[in-house]
Amino acid sequence: MISRYTSRAVVDLQGVGMARSGKAILSGIDFTVLPGEQWLVFGPNGAGKTTMLSVVSARAHPTTGKAIILGEELGRTDVRVLRRRIGLSSPFLARQFRPNQLVEEVVMTGRKGELETWWSEYDDSDLEEATRILCSLGMGDFVGREFSTLSSGELREVQIARAIVGNPELLILDEPAAGLDLGARERLLEMMPKLLADRTSTILVTHHVEEVPPGITHGLLLSGGAVVSKGPIEESITSDTLSATFGIPLELSRSNGRMSCRLSSRDSSGSLGPASR
Repeated sequence: MISRYTSRAVVDLQGVGMARSGKAILSGIDFTVLPGEQWLVFGPNGAGKTTMLSVVSARAHPTTGKAIILGEELGRTDVRVLRRRIGLSSPFLARQFRPNQLVEEVVMTGRKGELETWWSEYDDSDLEEATRILCSLGMGDFVGREFSTLSSGELREVQIARAIVGNPELLILDEPAAGLDLGARERLLEMMPKLLADRTSTILVTHHVEEVPPGITHGLLLSGGAVVSKGPIEESITSDTLSATFGIPLELSRSNGRMSCRLSSRDSSGSLGPASR
């Protein structure tokens, strides 16, 4: 299908809103991702992060506003074709794979944005590419194993391999480090900068700033389904913006490209906060 738009934006959300059972989940979201930008989407539980990702990954249509993904407006394009251009790793997606599916088959389905190899025609070159990606990421030992035999950390790693196998124009990583122990998290974060460098554009969602790898260029903070802050990461993710987003005084620190955050020892009035009492 020929693109209806000439905008060079990878993602262009214009006044996007989403409501379910009469309740607003997202409201007036304006969000633009340009080629080469690597975005962090951050906020408390219930902020609307997952709902926004469902729109950006072409798995849900907004209730209001306009969503243009890779030049295609949702509602005016075949999302089955569009999804092939988007790499997605997400906890909700992991639960949809058949447990006895082989790891390399799970990875292979990423080339066409599907869940089963029998939904479309795949050939030996698809299998070879899936195996190559697994080996290049240090997961060669997973080949031949059933998906259900993997640990939680291994499941996360395989999902990332699946997300990048088709060389997508947009990579979406939804909580890639969730549930991992310290060692598995650090191994994943060590791998991430190379993945980001090889991608056109990436959107990363996490619940902890400690899980944000070096290489992220921009940040979007959400709270209550609305944008609190957005822009270059050094400007959008600060102690002040995080405090406003979570409604408590927070202190953000940066070191060697990584971030950490803790409850501030002083509240906004300058008096000692809970952390110092």
